[in-house]
Amino acid sequence: MSELESYRDETLDMLRQKGLKRFATVWTADGVCVGEAVRLHHRTHDVNPELKLYPSYLECRSIEMGGNVFIPTNFVADYDPAAHKVTLSVNIRTVQRETWERAPDFIAHHISQVEELPV
Repeated sequence: MSELESYRDETLDMLRQKGLKRFATVWTADGVCVGEAVRLHHRTHDVNPELKLYPSYLECRSIEMGGNVFIPTNFVADYDPAAHKVTLSVNIRTVQRETWERAPDFIAHHISQVEELPV
């Protein structure tokens, strides 16, 4: 297992163990609200983080970004269930630069494994 796959598994485990809920607010490392968590998407093939083909994404509804945002879970730093808050490990400039407001092909073509978040 690669280091990125290990981190990804740890991130997903952390989100599940802490009970990530739908509509948790998602914040960048520099304190900008990106939106609200909606669901997780998992890639079923062609995983290659070096090519930005990340294994799992957190889909957020975002008025701030003008639609949905798809954040690779590799960039989720923490979830605070008491505050209902997800914190990313990157700043807003990175979110914008990586164009995460575009659905990855595997999500757009409906070939992801979808994990709905509980309310």
